[in-house]
Amino acid sequence: MRPDDLTGPELRLWEAFAAGSEVDLRPRGAVGGAVMDGGSWGPERQVRASVVRSLLLGGADAISGETPMVHLVGARISGKLRLVFAEVCCVLWLEECWFEEAPQLYGAALRVTSFGGSCLPGLGMGATTVDGNLDLMNCRVDGRADVHDAQISGTLLLQGAHLSHAGDVALDGARLAAKGVVGTGGLRADGELRLIQARLSDGLHLRGAALHHPGGEALSASGIQVSTTIDCG
Repeated sequence: MRPDDLTGPELRLWEAFAAGSEVDLRPRGAVGGAVMDGGSWGPERQVRASVVRSLLLGGADAISGETPMVHLVGARISGKLRLVFAEVCCVLWLEECWFEEAPQLYGAALRVTSFGGSCLPGLGMGATTVDGNLDLMNCRVDGRADVHDAQISGTLLLQGAHLSHAGDVALDGARLAAKGVVGTGGLRADGELRLIQARLSDGLHLRGAALHHPGGEALSASGIQVSTTIDCG
């Protein structure tokens, strides 16, 4: 069964879900592009957050022998993706998407999750459990990114990300438990990078990152526990 009010892009995503197929809403021939301009994208690139939520919570029929997945590229996500304390049924891969509102996933149980290359006005993932990596590579987050008290069985990937919350906390990873945090390859943080009491078995890797927090600590990592190394360049 599927909802009767799906738009064209939403129907494509709904039908692709069961087989885990990618739905790319970028104009034909476009590679990369100005995700920052996502607020001007028209209905041909818009998908409601409520449709993504329904798929993640098992609203669509599965196909025996296939691995379902929400894999969406180049979409404007309208409304708020709210999955507070939800148990997600599949991988979430939202690539080069533009979000009207900050996703709220507090306390959710997630599979591999990626917002790679996307533009978000904040991210609420405190106390989440992620079975796999959390991929924020090349993201732009204009607001607080919360992963405090999260438990990530893989790595928090921040290569190429731009986290901007000037004068405040850009990334709150207090008490984060993960294999590691990797911010090599162009991470920029305008605001505090907070990793107080984080537990990172494979270390903290920030070589080449640009951290700015005038008047405060750019990196707060008191009580951090690592089994291998802290590499801040």
